[in-house]
Amino acid sequence: MLAVLGSMLSVIPVKAQGPIQTLVNIANPGDTINVGPGTYNEHVIIPSTKTGITIKGHNAILDGLGCSLPDGFEIVGTDSVTIRGFTIRHYSEAGIYIHANDTAVPRDRAVGNMIRNNVIEDNCGAGIIIGASDANTVKTNTVQHNGRIGVFIDDGLKNRIRSNTIYNNGWSGIEYHIAPNTEVKGNDVTYNGQYGLCADGYSPNSNIRGNTFSYNGLRGIFIISDSNTMIDNTVNNNAYSGIWMGQGDYNWVEKNYVNWNGQDGIEVTHFLGNPSVSNTFTNNTVNHNAYYGIGVYSANLAGLNLIEKNEVAWNGWSGIGIGASANNTIRWNHVHDNAMIGVFIDYGYYNAIWGNLIDHNGWSGIEYHIAAYTQVVDNTVIYNGVDGLCADGYSGFSYIHVNSFNNNGRNGIYMISGSNTITNNYANNNGLEGIFMWQIGSNLIANNQANSNAEDGIRVEDESFNLIQYNEASYNYEYGIVMGSRYTSIPATNNSIEYNTALYHTVGPDLADSTYYSGLANTWWSNNGILGYGT
Repeated sequence: MLAVLGSMLSVIPVKAQGPIQTLVNIANPGDTINVGPGTYNEHVIIPSTKTGITIKGHNAILDGLGCSLPDGFEIVGTDSVTIRGFTIRHYSEAGIYIHANDTAVPRDRAVGNMIRNNVIEDNCGAGIIIGASDANTVKTNTVQHNGRIGVFIDDGLKNRIRSNTIYNNGWSGIEYHIAPNTEVKGNDVTYNGQYGLCADGYSPNSNIRGNTFSYNGLRGIFIISDSNTMIDNTVNNNAYSGIWMGQGDYNWVEKNYVNWNGQDGIEVTHFLGNPSVSNTFTNNTVNHNAYYGIGVYSANLAGLNLIEKNEVAWNGWSGIGIGASANNTIRWNHVHDNAMIGVFIDYGYYNAIWGNLIDHNGWSGIEYHIAAYTQVVDNTVIYNGVDGLCADGYSGFSYIHVNSFNNNGRNGIYMISGSNTITNNYANNNGLEGIFMWQIGSNLIANNQANSNAEDGIRVEDESFNLIQYNEASYNYEYGIVMGSRYTSIPATNNSIEYNTALYHTVGPDLADSTYYSGLANTWWSNNGILGYGT
């Protein structure tokens, strides 16, 4: 029965097997249509004249007859329509399709529609498509087993995807293009064929918060866009990376749990040669991923990313990695128990590693190659399997200041690099040397403490023009400070060793240029405090 009383709103019942389209056609704006139990083989079109109608299903099924019909519900340039309570299945294009009225001049976008509490499944195309439409809400639906995408937005502003279960769709769980200010909140997005969430094109200012993106076939989150916020998401057990960001700038990634993914936990890279710069990664837990916990790989040495206050642990390769990227800051993280390296830089300039706790990693705590002007300041780097810090290959002009490199398996500091400043560090109780410098030279090594190491306190080999002063190198098993040319024929010349303290060594002298070393020309030993022979 249809009751129409002037401007009063009507409630329209539909009998089982009845035509929903007929009742839509006769409904007034704001009417409610109640659809009773049954299966309806219809393609229901809601035109722009039906603003504000509500269509409620009560154990009602829309079935597209084996994908022979295009859409279950098609909302064409209509505003404020609500569709709720249906099972919608077996349509060729989408279970629900919301789009602009392209015949209107100007184009009439669909705005403010609500899709909620539906089961949208087994469609050959997508579950829900929103095209050229704004401020629509997709809420508390189950969207599963669709052939391509669960929820797809192609051109839309301020659309909201909230509290849905989006499961086992062929491509992406959620995907959007040219969709600024999209909100993705509180969804459970799992077991989709490729991505949990894929956002590309011009889609800035998205708010991606409180979702689960897990067990997807490629990546949990795949985003090529700027100025997005990703907070409080769980991104676990995806086949490739947990969060993948390419050509994305000024994104904020905070308090996410990114664990057990098949490649990197968080991967920041370039796309078509365009780098990702000026992103912030803070307070995330990034553990048990197969490769890096957080990896930043750039192009053209772009960077300016901030990685801070994260826990990065038990990853299969290294905790944090920087490749071909410059001016990044890694600070206040806890990086521990990674299989190889805690923090690794492979080609990059002016990167800063500040105030981190880096411990119990399988190889080095910090390692960098071809990484000039690196700053390593105020870190605690302890109990790593090999070296606390390892720097080699064209990594000069580093500033290594007030760190603790203690209790590492081999060396506290191991450097094959020149023109570095190494000051006010602790390098104690390491398995071989406290500080080991090799082959380059022109380093300042001052005011360090290198005590109680299993071999030498400070060893400088095959190097020239070093200034070694005001260090304490005592209680080491072999030498306090040793200088020579042991491994090559390159003479170690023009070094100054002065005002150091080197006491109480077990088997060797406190300051040494041992007889099997050669070429110690123009090396000055002066004003050192020792127990042993000669100053």
